[in-house]
Amino acid sequence: KRKRKDGTATYHFIGYSSLYNFYCFPENVRMRLSQFVILPPYQRQGHGSELYKAIYHYVLTCPAVSELTVEDPAEAFEDLRDRNDLRMLLANEQFMKEGFGTQSVTASHGGGRVQKTKSHTRSAPMGVSRGTMSQGKMGPPVDKAWAEKWRKDLKIATRQFQRLVEMLIMLHLDPADVRRARAFRLQAKERIYRFNFEILAQLEKEERLQKLEETFQSVCEDYTRLLAMIR
Repeated sequence: KRKRKDGTATYHFIGYSSLYNFYCFPENVRMRLSQFVILPPYQRQGHGSELYKAIYHYVLTCPAVSELTVEDPAEAFEDLRDRNDLRMLLANEQFMKEGFGTQSVTASHGGGRVQKTKSHTRSAPMGVSRGTMSQGKMGPPVDKAWAEKWRKDLKIATRQFQRLVEMLIMLHLDPADVRRARAFRLQAKERIYRFNFEILAQLEKEERLQKLEETFQSVCEDYTRLLAMIR
């Protein structure tokens, strides 16, 4: 909405999104975001985030919708989605308090897909915060029953929620804490392995472990990049 010099209002088409429903056992639906477009003149002005948040809040208000999923997201949309989901979780005081205790950080792309071709190992810091983690359900390792309850309440797809949890753990993780750093690494690698099972199962053990480590380091690098965007 814009106003002309004479005071009359004009409305401009900025973008759109298309969604459709899938059946979700036993009697709900799973809403899938299929198309998400912001026209070039209006990009990089926050309109995409506002549209995504409006869609997500609509999903939260619909009792029949069990979760919001995304169909083949582009990398730019994955970043937008990750940033907004992270900010939403950081702003949820109850979630953060249960997850990390009283010392939790509050709101003031990646995904770990193994590449079929050989890639170079990329190192990344284990976290972007040096604060000491207090006891909470996030662990690491995360309390799976607790995480699943919150995932359902927040209506976030399983893999996306697991990635968000990993990012939040990384945000709070002290790299000097060897035990928790190892627990985080095992938790992330378990998810990566399950997600890439068909590819990894075809490899010999040594190559499989190497590929898993490469992917884990790549994921950590991407998490660091995303976390830097919301600070």
